[in-house]
Amino acid sequence: MPQAIRCLLLTLCLTALAMPAPADLHIATRPHPAPTRLYQITYKGWADAFLLTNGKADVIVVPAIGRIMAYQLASQPQTNALWNNPALLGKPLPYAIPYPPRATEWINYGGDKLWPAPQDDWARSQRQPGPWPPDPQMDYGPYHVSRLPNGLRLTGPVSDNRHVRPIRDIVLAPGSTQVLLRESFQRVPPAGAGTANTAPALPLSLWNIAQARPDATVFVPLNPASRFPGGYVALAGKKNEANWHAKDGLLAITSQTRQGDKAGVDASVGWMGALYQNTLLFTEQCALDPQAAYPDQNTPLQVWSQGGGEAYVEMEALGPLAAQSAGQTISRTLTWNLRRLPRTPRDTGDARRLVKSLLLSVSAGKAR
Repeated sequence: MPQAIRCLLLTLCLTALAMPAPADLHIATRPHPAPTRLYQITYKGWADAFLLTNGKADVIVVPAIGRIMAYQLASQPQTNALWNNPALLGKPLPYAIPYPPRATEWINYGGDKLWPAPQDDWARSQRQPGPWPPDPQMDYGPYHVSRLPNGLRLTGPVSDNRHVRPIRDIVLAPGSTQVLLRESFQRVPPAGAGTANTAPALPLSLWNIAQARPDATVFVPLNPASRFPGGYVALAGKKNEANWHAKDGLLAITSQTRQGDKAGVDASVGWMGALYQNTLLFTEQCALDPQAAYPDQNTPLQVWSQGGGEAYVEMEALGPLAAQSAGQTISRTLTWNLRRLPRTPRDTGDARRLVKSLLLSVSAGKAR
Protein backbone atom coordinates (compact mmCIF):
# COMPACT_ATOMS: atom_id res chain seq x y z
CA MET A 1 0.00 0.00 0.00
CA PRO A 2 1.44 3.40 -0.91
CA GLN A 3 2.77 5.49 1.95
CA ALA A 4 0.30 8.34 1.33
CA ILE A 5 -2.74 6.06 1.64
CA ARG A 6 -1.41 4.48 4.85
CA CYS A 7 -1.00 7.94 6.40
CA LEU A 8 -4.51 8.95 5.36
CA LEU A 9 -6.09 5.82 6.91
CA LEU A 10 -4.11 6.27 10.13
CA THR A 11 -5.28 9.88 10.38
CA LEU A 12 -8.92 8.88 9.91
CA CYS A 13 -8.69 6.16 12.59
CA LEU A 14 -7.10 8.50 15.12
CA THR A 15 -9.75 11.16 14.40
CA ALA A 16 -12.57 8.67 14.97
CA LEU A 17 -11.07 7.50 18.26
CA ALA A 18 -10.73 11.06 19.50
CA MET A 19 -14.23 12.15 18.46
CA PRO A 20 -16.60 12.38 21.49
CA ALA A 21 -19.88 10.49 21.41
CA PRO A 22 -22.95 12.66 20.77
CA ALA A 23 -24.09 14.17 24.06
CA ASP A 24 -27.70 13.15 23.50
CA LEU A 25 -27.02 9.60 22.38
CA HIS A 26 -28.50 8.11 25.57
CA ILE A 27 -31.80 9.97 25.11
CA ALA A 28 -32.76 7.85 22.15
CA THR A 29 -32.81 4.74 24.33
CA ARG A 30 -34.49 6.32 27.35
CA PRO A 31 -38.13 5.16 27.65
CA HIS A 32 -40.76 7.86 27.50
CA PRO A 33 -43.12 8.19 30.49
CA ALA A 34 -46.40 6.40 30.01
CA PRO A 35 -49.04 8.96 29.01
CA THR A 36 -51.94 9.72 31.30
CA ARG A 37 -55.18 8.31 29.92
CA LEU A 38 -58.78 9.08 30.85
CA TYR A 39 -61.54 6.46 30.82
CA GLN A 40 -65.18 6.49 31.88
CA ILE A 41 -65.79 3.51 34.16
CA THR A 42 -68.14 2.06 36.75
CA TYR A 43 -66.64 2.38 40.20
CA LYS A 44 -68.24 0.37 43.00
CA GLY A 45 -71.73 0.97 41.62
CA TRP A 46 -71.25 4.53 40.27
CA ALA A 47 -71.63 4.20 36.50
CA ASP A 48 -70.45 7.75 35.73
CA ALA A 49 -66.98 7.56 37.31
CA PHE A 50 -63.74 8.55 35.57
CA LEU A 51 -60.32 6.88 35.78
CA LEU A 52 -57.02 8.70 35.26
CA THR A 53 -54.16 6.21 34.86
CA ASN A 54 -50.57 6.28 33.63
CA GLY A 55 -49.09 2.91 34.61
CA LYS A 56 -47.78 4.33 37.91
CA ALA A 57 -50.94 5.50 39.66
CA ASP A 58 -54.73 5.53 39.32
CA VAL A 59 -57.06 8.39 40.27
CA ILE A 60 -60.81 7.68 40.28
CA VAL A 61 -63.31 10.55 40.35
CA VAL A 62 -67.08 10.37 40.89
CA PRO A 63 -68.61 13.66 39.60
CA ALA A 64 -72.09 12.77 40.87
CA ILE A 65 -70.86 13.35 44.43
CA GLY A 66 -67.99 15.76 43.69
CA ARG A 67 -65.25 13.55 45.09
CA ILE A 68 -61.98 11.81 44.31
CA MET A 69 -62.74 8.32 45.62
CA ALA A 70 -59.49 6.50 44.85
CA TYR A 71 -55.79 7.37 44.72
CA GLN A 72 -53.72 4.20 44.41
CA LEU A 73 -50.75 2.56 42.78
CA ALA A 74 -51.71 1.48 39.26
CA SER A 75 -54.03 -1.56 39.18
CA GLN A 76 -53.56 -2.12 42.93
CA PRO A 77 -56.90 -1.21 44.57
CA GLN A 78 -55.64 -2.49 47.93
CA THR A 79 -53.31 0.53 48.00
CA ASN A 80 -56.13 3.11 47.75
CA ALA A 81 -55.14 5.81 50.23
CA LEU A 82 -58.69 7.17 50.53
CA TRP A 83 -61.42 5.79 52.78
CA ASN A 84 -64.69 4.83 51.07
CA ASN A 85 -67.81 4.46 53.19
CA PRO A 86 -68.86 0.84 52.49
CA ALA A 87 -72.49 1.57 53.40
CA LEU A 88 -72.86 4.16 50.62
CA LEU A 89 -70.95 2.65 47.70
CA GLY A 90 -72.71 3.38 44.42
CA LYS A 91 -75.61 5.15 46.10
CA PRO A 92 -76.96 8.47 44.83
CA LEU A 93 -77.90 11.36 47.07
CA PRO A 94 -80.99 10.57 49.17
CA TYR A 95 -82.73 13.82 48.24
CA ALA A 96 -83.55 15.38 44.92
CA ILE A 97 -82.17 18.45 43.18
CA PRO A 98 -82.92 21.28 43.85
CA TYR A 99 -81.83 20.61 47.39
CA PRO A 100 -84.10 21.35 50.33
CA PRO A 101 -83.43 24.80 51.85
CA ARG A 102 -81.95 23.25 55.00
CA ALA A 103 -80.67 19.73 54.51
CA THR A 104 -80.35 18.47 58.08
CA GLU A 105 -78.18 15.44 57.44
CA TRP A 106 -74.74 15.02 55.93
CA ILE A 107 -74.01 12.09 53.61
CA ASN A 108 -70.46 10.91 54.33
CA TYR A 109 -69.28 9.11 51.19
CA GLY A 110 -65.57 9.32 52.02
CA GLY A 111 -62.86 10.20 49.50
CA ASP A 112 -61.44 13.69 48.96
CA LYS A 113 -63.64 16.80 48.78
CA LEU A 114 -63.63 20.60 48.78
CA TRP A 115 -65.52 22.69 51.35
CA PRO A 116 -65.66 26.41 52.20
CA ALA A 117 -64.10 27.51 55.49
CA PRO A 118 -64.40 28.74 58.18
CA GLN A 119 -67.10 26.43 59.43
CA ASP A 120 -68.10 28.95 62.10
CA ASP A 121 -69.57 31.12 59.30
CA TRP A 122 -71.81 28.39 57.87
CA ALA A 123 -74.88 29.39 59.92
CA ARG A 124 -74.75 32.97 58.63
CA SER A 125 -73.62 32.33 55.03
CA GLN A 126 -75.97 29.36 54.50
CA ARG A 127 -78.91 30.79 56.47
CA GLN A 128 -79.26 27.78 58.76
CA PRO A 129 -79.55 27.37 62.55
CA GLY A 130 -75.94 26.30 63.19
CA PRO A 131 -72.54 25.51 61.66
CA TRP A 132 -73.64 22.12 60.35
CA PRO A 133 -74.20 20.58 57.80
CA PRO A 134 -72.11 21.88 54.85
CA ASP A 135 -73.66 23.55 51.83
CA PRO A 136 -74.99 20.56 49.83
CA GLN A 137 -74.42 22.15 46.42
CA MET A 138 -70.76 22.89 47.17
CA ASP A 139 -70.28 19.51 48.83
CA TYR A 140 -71.95 17.07 46.45
CA GLY A 141 -72.51 18.99 43.23
CA PRO A 142 -73.30 17.30 40.94
CA TYR A 143 -70.17 18.33 39.05
CA HIS A 144 -69.72 18.71 35.30
CA VAL A 145 -66.65 17.00 33.76
CA SER A 146 -64.39 18.43 31.04
CA ARG A 147 -61.04 17.21 29.76
CA LEU A 148 -57.67 18.75 30.56
CA PRO A 149 -54.23 17.69 29.33
CA ASN A 150 -53.39 14.66 31.53
CA GLY A 151 -56.46 15.24 33.65
CA LEU A 152 -59.98 16.55 34.04
CA ARG A 153 -61.90 19.49 35.47
CA LEU A 154 -64.83 19.22 37.85
CA THR A 155 -67.10 22.27 37.69
CA GLY A 156 -69.72 22.48 40.39
CA PRO A 157 -73.03 24.33 40.50
CA VAL A 158 -73.30 27.86 41.85
CA SER A 159 -74.34 27.72 45.48
CA ASP A 160 -77.72 29.34 46.09
CA ASN A 161 -76.48 30.36 49.54
CA ARG A 162 -73.01 31.74 48.80
CA HIS A 163 -73.23 32.50 45.06
CA VAL A 164 -69.90 30.69 44.68
CA ARG A 165 -68.97 27.99 42.17
CA PRO A 166 -66.37 25.33 43.15
CA ILE A 167 -63.92 24.17 40.46
CA ARG A 168 -61.41 21.31 40.81
CA ASP A 169 -58.66 20.61 38.25
CA ILE A 170 -57.17 17.13 38.73
CA VAL A 171 -54.00 16.31 36.77
CA LEU A 172 -51.98 13.07 36.97
CA ALA A 173 -48.42 13.63 35.74
CA PRO A 174 -47.27 11.15 33.04
CA GLY A 175 -44.98 8.43 34.37
CA SER A 176 -45.39 9.49 38.01
CA THR A 177 -47.69 9.12 41.00
CA GLN A 178 -47.79 12.91 41.33
CA VAL A 179 -51.21 14.56 41.24
CA LEU A 180 -51.69 18.31 40.90
CA LEU A 181 -54.99 19.38 42.41
CA ARG A 182 -55.86 22.99 41.63
CA GLU A 183 -58.99 24.14 43.45
CA SER A 184 -60.93 27.36 43.01
CA PHE A 185 -63.96 29.28 44.24
CA GLN A 186 -65.52 31.62 41.68
CA ARG A 187 -68.04 34.17 42.93
CA VAL A 188 -71.03 34.38 40.58
CA PRO A 189 -73.77 36.74 41.80
CA PRO A 190 -77.35 35.99 40.73
CA ALA A 191 -78.62 37.54 37.51
CA GLY A 192 -79.95 41.04 38.01
CA ALA A 193 -78.26 41.36 41.40
CA GLY A 194 -77.88 44.84 42.80
CA THR A 195 -74.80 46.37 44.36
CA ALA A 196 -75.43 44.47 47.61
CA ASN A 197 -74.53 41.26 45.82
CA THR A 198 -71.38 42.61 44.16
CA ALA A 199 -69.70 43.80 47.35
CA PRO A 200 -67.10 41.49 48.96
CA ALA A 201 -68.73 38.57 50.78
CA LEU A 202 -67.63 36.99 54.04
CA PRO A 203 -63.95 35.96 53.93
CA LEU A 204 -63.64 32.50 52.45
CA SER A 205 -60.99 29.76 52.51
CA LEU A 206 -60.49 26.74 50.26
CA TRP A 207 -60.72 23.72 52.57
CA ASN A 208 -59.50 20.42 51.12
CA ILE A 209 -60.38 17.29 53.09
CA ALA A 210 -58.80 13.93 52.25
CA GLN A 211 -60.33 11.10 54.27
CA ALA A 212 -57.57 8.54 54.83
CA ARG A 213 -58.21 4.91 55.73
CA PRO A 214 -58.50 4.10 59.46
CA ASP A 215 -55.20 2.14 59.42
CA ALA A 216 -53.30 5.36 58.60
CA THR A 217 -51.03 7.33 60.89
CA VAL A 218 -51.14 10.97 59.80
CA PHE A 219 -48.00 13.06 60.33
CA VAL A 220 -48.00 16.88 60.47
CA PRO A 221 -44.91 19.11 60.91
CA LEU A 222 -44.85 21.21 64.07
CA ASN A 223 -43.81 24.84 63.99
CA PRO A 224 -40.75 25.35 66.25
CA ALA A 225 -42.01 28.90 66.88
CA SER A 226 -45.62 27.80 67.55
CA ARG A 227 -47.74 29.89 69.89
CA PHE A 228 -49.51 26.72 71.09
CA PRO A 229 -48.18 24.59 73.97
CA GLY A 230 -46.63 21.51 72.39
CA GLY A 231 -47.03 23.01 68.90
CA TYR A 232 -50.72 22.21 68.31
CA VAL A 233 -54.21 22.98 69.58
CA ALA A 234 -57.41 20.99 70.08
CA LEU A 235 -60.04 22.47 67.74
CA ALA A 236 -62.76 20.00 68.73
CA GLY A 237 -62.86 18.40 72.16
CA LYS A 238 -59.74 18.08 74.29
CA LYS A 239 -56.21 16.99 73.42
CA ASN A 240 -56.31 13.25 72.85
CA GLU A 241 -53.23 11.89 74.59
CA ALA A 242 -54.03 8.33 73.48
CA ASN A 243 -54.01 9.07 69.75
CA TRP A 244 -51.97 12.29 69.38
CA HIS A 245 -48.18 11.97 69.74
CA ALA A 246 -45.84 14.95 69.30
CA LYS A 247 -42.14 14.11 69.00
CA ASP A 248 -39.11 15.07 66.91
CA GLY A 249 -40.95 17.94 65.25
CA LEU A 250 -43.92 15.86 64.06
CA LEU A 251 -47.44 15.37 65.36
CA ALA A 252 -48.64 11.81 64.68
CA ILE A 253 -52.39 11.06 64.85
CA THR A 254 -54.14 7.71 64.50
CA SER A 255 -57.76 6.61 64.35
CA GLN A 256 -59.51 5.85 67.62
CA THR A 257 -62.40 4.08 69.29
CA ARG A 258 -64.35 7.10 70.58
CA GLN A 259 -66.26 9.62 68.44
CA GLY A 260 -64.24 12.40 66.81
CA ASP A 261 -61.67 15.02 67.75
CA LYS A 262 -59.59 17.53 65.84
CA ALA A 263 -56.09 19.01 66.09
CA GLY A 264 -54.85 22.18 64.41
CA VAL A 265 -51.25 23.14 63.66
CA ASP A 266 -49.96 26.67 63.00
CA ALA A 267 -47.52 25.15 60.53
CA SER A 268 -44.68 27.03 58.88
CA VAL A 269 -44.30 24.42 56.10
CA GLY A 270 -47.18 23.01 54.09
CA TRP A 271 -47.11 19.23 54.00
CA MET A 272 -48.75 16.24 55.60
CA GLY A 273 -48.40 12.50 55.17
CA ALA A 274 -50.48 9.38 55.85
CA LEU A 275 -48.51 6.17 56.46
CA TYR A 276 -50.24 2.83 55.96
CA GLN A 277 -48.97 -0.36 57.61
CA ASN A 278 -45.43 1.08 57.75
CA THR A 279 -45.04 0.62 53.98
CA LEU A 280 -47.10 3.07 51.88
CA LEU A 281 -46.91 6.85 52.25
CA PHE A 282 -49.50 9.29 50.87
CA THR A 283 -48.21 12.88 50.97
CA GLU A 284 -49.97 16.19 50.43
CA GLN A 285 -48.12 19.45 49.87
CA CYS A 286 -49.38 23.04 49.69
CA ALA A 287 -47.87 26.51 49.77
CA LEU A 288 -48.37 28.58 52.94
CA ASP A 289 -48.35 32.37 53.11
CA PRO A 290 -46.77 33.56 56.38
CA GLN A 291 -48.40 36.98 55.93
CA ALA A 292 -51.94 35.64 55.42
CA ALA A 293 -54.69 34.89 57.91
CA TYR A 294 -56.09 31.34 58.09
CA PRO A 295 -59.27 29.99 59.72
CA ASP A 296 -59.54 28.32 63.13
CA GLN A 297 -56.93 30.16 65.18
CA ASN A 298 -54.65 30.49 62.15
CA THR A 299 -54.12 26.74 61.67
CA PRO A 300 -53.72 25.91 57.95
CA LEU A 301 -53.12 22.18 58.63
CA GLN A 302 -55.67 20.16 60.61
CA VAL A 303 -56.40 16.50 61.36
CA TRP A 304 -59.78 15.03 62.27
CA SER A 305 -59.67 11.56 63.83
CA GLN A 306 -62.97 9.69 63.66
CA GLY A 307 -63.84 6.58 65.64
CA GLY A 308 -66.97 4.53 66.03
CA GLY A 309 -68.63 2.67 63.18
CA GLU A 310 -67.18 4.97 60.49
CA ALA A 311 -63.51 5.19 61.44
CA TYR A 312 -61.08 7.26 59.33
CA VAL A 313 -58.46 10.02 59.66
CA GLU A 314 -58.75 13.29 57.74
CA MET A 315 -55.87 15.34 56.35
CA GLU A 316 -57.27 18.86 56.08
CA ALA A 317 -55.43 21.69 54.29
CA LEU A 318 -56.95 25.18 54.46
CA GLY A 319 -56.10 28.14 52.25
CA PRO A 320 -55.76 31.80 53.26
CA LEU A 321 -58.91 33.76 54.04
CA ALA A 322 -60.00 36.02 51.17
CA ALA A 323 -62.99 38.31 50.63
CA GLN A 324 -64.33 37.87 47.07
CA SER A 325 -66.12 40.51 45.03
CA ALA A 326 -68.39 39.56 42.14
CA GLY A 327 -66.52 37.79 39.36
CA GLN A 328 -63.40 37.18 41.44
CA THR A 329 -61.81 33.74 41.74
CA ILE A 330 -59.54 32.46 44.49
CA SER A 331 -57.36 29.42 43.75
CA ARG A 332 -54.52 27.31 45.07
CA THR A 333 -52.74 24.06 44.17
CA LEU A 334 -52.13 20.93 46.23
CA THR A 335 -49.59 18.26 45.24
CA TRP A 336 -50.08 14.59 46.04
CA ASN A 337 -47.56 11.76 45.90
CA LEU A 338 -47.86 8.07 46.71
CA ARG A 339 -44.80 5.91 47.33
CA ARG A 340 -43.53 2.94 49.27
CA LEU A 341 -40.99 3.50 52.01
CA PRO A 342 -37.42 2.65 50.91
CA ARG A 343 -37.27 -0.03 53.60
CA THR A 344 -39.31 -1.54 56.41
CA PRO A 345 -38.97 0.56 59.59
CA ARG A 346 -37.31 -1.13 62.57
CA ASP A 347 -39.66 0.46 65.08
CA THR A 348 -42.02 3.42 65.58
CA GLY A 349 -39.16 5.90 65.98
CA ASP A 350 -37.50 4.65 62.81
CA ALA A 351 -40.81 4.98 60.91
CA ARG A 352 -41.12 8.57 62.13
CA ARG A 353 -37.57 9.37 60.92
CA LEU A 354 -38.20 7.78 57.50
CA VAL A 355 -41.46 9.67 57.06
CA LYS A 356 -39.90 12.96 58.12
CA SER A 357 -37.03 12.49 55.68
CA LEU A 358 -39.42 11.76 52.80
CA LEU A 359 -41.72 14.64 53.70
CA LEU A 360 -38.78 17.03 53.84
CA SER A 361 -37.64 15.81 50.41
CA VAL A 362 -41.16 16.38 49.08
CA SER A 363 -41.19 19.87 50.57
CA ALA A 364 -37.83 20.63 48.95
CA GLY A 365 -39.10 19.40 45.59
CA LYS A 366 -36.64 16.50 45.39
CA ALA A 367 -39.11 13.63 45.39
CA ARG A 368 -40.76 12.41 42.20
